[in-house]
Amino acid sequence: MLEDIKVRCGCIAVGEVQCDKCRKFIENGERYLLNYDEQENTQRLCIDCCLECGYLIHEEEKGKQITTFLSYD
Repeated sequence: MLEDIKVRCGCIAVGEVQCDKCRKFIENGERYLLNYDEQENTQRLCIDCCLECGYLIHEEEKGKQITTFLSYD
């Protein structure tokens, strides 16, 4: 059962980080998603690719717009 678990971590770019899907460079301070799969492979996705894949949502909380990475499907 544990081998089916995928982990997603919302991160902030420090240094040179490149999106593994669109190959765009993610600038310092920008948010990106780090995916770990069952084989411990990692994938870095920029905000645009996260939106396209459905890993990111925009919500309103306490009158403010927030962006949240989804931690599961």
